[in-house]
Amino acid sequence: MPRTRSLRSTLTVLAAAALIATAANTVSYAAGGPSVLLGKSNTASKTTTITAKNGPAVSLRSKPSVPSLAVSSKRLVPRLNADMLDGAHLAQISPTTYRQTLNLPVGSASVPDGTMAYRATTRLPAGTYRVRMTGIMEPGAGANYTCLAVDYTKLVVSDLTAYFTVASVSDTSDRIDLTQDNLVRIVGGHKIVFGCAFNGGATTVAVPPTFTFQKATATRPVPGAAVFNPPPRAGHRLSGGLD
Repeated sequence: MPRTRSLRSTLTVLAAAALIATAANTVSYAAGGPSVLLGKSNTASKTTTITAKNGPAVSLRSKPSVPSLAVSSKRLVPRLNADMLDGAHLAQISPTTYRQTLNLPVGSASVPDGTMAYRATTRLPAGTYRVRMTGIMEPGAGANYTCLAVDYTKLVVSDLTAYFTVASVSDTSDRIDLTQDNLVRIVGGHKIVFGCAFNGGATTVAVPPTFTFQKATATRPVPGAAVFNPPPRAGHRLSGGLD
């Protein structure tokens, strides 16, 4: 009899354990389906949603040499917010262009002698910039003007690399196009000054001076740019000659 009771007790315990395990699996499946199998392929007939009350819903970690996530589709992921793309920050991929037009009156003899129209900033981020100056002006008799963009921090210590663009004209009645375009290096925190000064007489502004600072994403040599020595006839044409 003791053996029979012992066997019966054992069977009862095993049956109860099996029932509990089955119930637990049933509840787990009803709540969210079967568990994700780590290290194996998992297939689902519907979208799997993970919700976290606190912190990120998913944290993916991997060795530095491999990506933490791999996808099989090239389709756009809506509302995906990424700080870097292919190792570059947004500011490097799509840099901001800074532009300012001087508020000068347009018309005949519009700018009097002694006018100084300069702007200054120390807030341009460091980097390589395409600096462009445009505008059209016509100085009167005896008048002259100077328009420029310059690193003022360098200028005050007589550094000749301070000049980005400069146009200086005196005593001519011809309309002068200010257009200049240079690639320069801007040092963070340096004072950048741009604008125009007028003296000696009145100047007519046809198109107000505009200064543009566009940060370059990358600068590289022209690929395959080898030395070219044209034959005499071609050289004549390249130098502006006509047959």
